Amino acid sequence: MKALILGGTGAIGQHLVNILSQSNIETFVTSRKSRESFGTVKFIQGNAQEDEFLISLLNQKFDMIVDFMVYSTIDFSKKINLLLQNTNQYVYISSSRVYAKSNVVLTENSPRLLDVCEDKKYLSTEEYALIKARQEDILFNNKRINWTIVRPYITYSNNRLQFGLLEKEGWLYRALYGHKVVFPVDLFEKKTTLTHGYDVARGVFSILGQESALSNAFHITNDISITWSDVWNCYKQTILHLTSKDPEIFLCGIKEFEKAHKGFYQLHYDRMYDRLFSNEKIKKYIDTSGFIHPAEGLNTCLSDFLSNLPIGESLISYGSEGSKDRISKEYWNFSDIRSLKNIFKYTIRRIGL
Repeated sequence: MKALILGGTGAIGQHLVNILSQSNIETFVTSRKSRESFGTVKFIQGNAQEDEFLISLLNQKFDMIVDFMVYSTIDFSKKINLLLQNTNQYVYISSSRVYAKSNVVLTENSPRLLDVCEDKKYLSTEEYALIKARQEDILFNNKRINWTIVRPYITYSNNRLQFGLLEKEGWLYRALYGHKVVFPVDLFEKKTTLTHGYDVARGVFSILGQESALSNAFHITNDISITWSDVWNCYKQTILHLTSKDPEIFLCGIKEFEKAHKGFYQLHYDRMYDRLFSNEKIKKYIDTSGFIHPAEGLNTCLSDFLSNLPIGESLISYGSEGSKDRISKEYWNFSDIRSLKNIFKYTIRRIGL
């Protein structure tokens, strides 16, 4: 068997590639960076967004293609037939962010934002949840049926540890440098679902080569939902245990938070919803009750990250840090910033310009 993984170097893709290798499946993985091939895995350097590169890859047929790329809707509509005609199964990695607000557990048939939202300004954008839904529709309406849609939700790994809208670069370094982590109070007790990238990868692998999975969409998420306050307590205890630092949180209003962090639509059309998912459909292929408990998984991943902690100028947005310090009434020590350019960015935002 032969698999092509487009953009397979992220939180899910890395685990999927390892699973395919362990199953002795010949696997080709695209990456913008040069990476060393191993076992049955061959990395191909290039940008799968570029037509010439993609066409060169598809001069051969693959048993399955798993696509982690993020396309514009126009580009996706131009590429999809080429992708579908060169594989037995095309797996499109969508997102459970496509769903509208729901007071009940979400199923694959729950209403999507694209279908029910009345915010015309939002609908005129190519925001991530809308892009994914529009590209799902291109598959739903295609004459070919050799596709499968996967809708993971928030996925974490050793290198990706989210807290609300914040990636680790937006909250972890503040905690380690003794600053309060700025977070919207209205989001703190919202329920969310976080799934280890390894478990999502196992779920994707379980539907590969399955004829019954064709022309279907699936959630692959944890069965257990927790609040963002639970996530914070997990992070806090792990940091305290490993570093003896006791991080604090500063809960602020949404309007204040928006001044420090971009992502208005993601906040209001996703994170502010309680997100609980039914996995009954994917359970035909994999038992999701065996997925790693989020508290255990987050603790393990954060512990692993902290044991090899890279701190560098490129990892911290000092403009955003200035806005957060303005909210929490704190200051960075300029000796910790290490460059005049970033000191300037920080200062401008700290004084509110």
